[in-house]
Amino acid sequence: MRNPGNFLFLITVLALLPLFAEVRVYTDKKEVHAGESVLFVIEASGEKIVFPGIEKIGKYRVETSTISERIIIKNGKTKRVKKLSVVFTPLSDTKIGPFEVKVDGRVEKTDPLKVAVLKDRKRADDVVLQMLADKKSLYKGEGLILTLRLKIKTSANIVDFRYIAPDFKNFWVNDMGKEREYLSGNYLVKEARYILFPQRSGKLDIEPALMKIAVPKTIKDSFGFVIKTPVWRSVTSNSLQFDVKAVPENIKLVGDFKIKTHVDKKKIKRGDPVTFTVKVEGYGNVKDIETIDINIPEASVFADESKSRYMIKNGKVYGVYEKKFSIVSDSDFTIQPLFLKYFDPDAKSIKELKTEEVKVEVIKEVVNGKKEDIESMPVGESRKNYISKFQPKHYIVFIAGVILGVMIGIILKMISKLNKNSFGKKFLFQNEKDILFMLIPYISENKEAEYYAEMLYENIYKGKKNRIPKERIRKLIEKLKLGQNSVKK
Repeated sequence: MRNPGNFLFLITVLALLPLFAEVRVYTDKKEVHAGESVLFVIEASGEKIVFPGIEKIGKYRVETSTISERIIIKNGKTKRVKKLSVVFTPLSDTKIGPFEVKVDGRVEKTDPLKVAVLKDRKRADDVVLQMLADKKSLYKGEGLILTLRLKIKTSANIVDFRYIAPDFKNFWVNDMGKEREYLSGNYLVKEARYILFPQRSGKLDIEPALMKIAVPKTIKDSFGFVIKTPVWRSVTSNSLQFDVKAVPENIKLVGDFKIKTHVDKKKIKRGDPVTFTVKVEGYGNVKDIETIDINIPEASVFADESKSRYMIKNGKVYGVYEKKFSIVSDSDFTIQPLFLKYFDPDAKSIKELKTEEVKVEVIKEVVNGKKEDIESMPVGESRKNYISKFQPKHYIVFIAGVILGVMIGIILKMISKLNKNSFGKKFLFQNEKDILFMLIPYISENKEAEYYAEMLYENIYKGKKNRIPKERIRKLIEKLKLGQNSVKK
């Protein structure tokens, strides 16, 4: 006679089975040769499934990751099945998981798996991938040159290839762009160079680069026809490890540099712009230079965006940094010295460079009864009283000797009588000089007005072609004008 207790237990278990999520894992291969890819799959069933974000398996990057879903209907019941598929390429024995999967509010753990990497009896030498570095011990922020070298035997029959770059984690990378190609014995050699700067100290690794190549293989299809199909295999490079040392006092700029400054003229007429150029060059990462700015209270200063470029010089990373400023002033002014602090890895010491101060003389010109044209006046002049006349296409003429503030007040009064359409179409946007003229009263109090004035100044006086958002500027001037009126009230 059957034990009723056992029967009751069996019924209870069967009733509870649907409550437990079904999660399984598998790989398409349990053993691979070094460089062969492995497909790892997590499959779960339930109404709401959340897979983990898998970026690495073991120490190897996930190359592709996809999620698919299907619904199974059986005996009138539906079952939702979701599948996460990831591909990675191990170079040594690798343990996979366990991973956590959230199914209908419960957390399920996958079973751990293993993939064994077989030792190749004889490594094919028709394709060789190498990764070389000019140094293995360096300081944080110090530059190194990494060369990726691909050697393909001239007799090799390769129909396709796919290159997977190494993961340059913890390095700032600059691709030198140009590849070098040459013949060496029986090999065609291609080289690509990168400039790397480590962003933290300690032991830093760069995992191998990977090249997947396809060679033709002759097979018979299901109809008995002889066809050629590509067969893929992988070629991996060596890995690299670097010993990165910390920099004293957390100095960001590392290398050996020099700094120089230049002004295009030291004696100018009032209203003439002065171009001041700062140039830093040397062996190191010039991108680590902190923002260089100059402050001249008695002048208007407009700064261009800094420019940086790199090259290989004497077998080392060499960088050039340049930044230009346009300065306009009514009176004499001085550009104070600039300082540049950096760590020299060869001397193992902190150094500081200092530029010379630059004095610029502004010649005070006598008007001699002649009127000067506001159209030739640079942006910075709005901060001073300037004797002028303005002759736009509407023929608004001002008597010489009226200061800029009075002149602007008259024009603003005239503008207030116009409706918005005539303000936008008939007056403000005749040309870029008109727009610049309308922005002048606000550049000392509004950053956006100063920014657009700088763009207009570059277009008018430097020949640049900045895109000017006229409608945006019109609305900005209306807003600023209303702000001024409310303050007056």
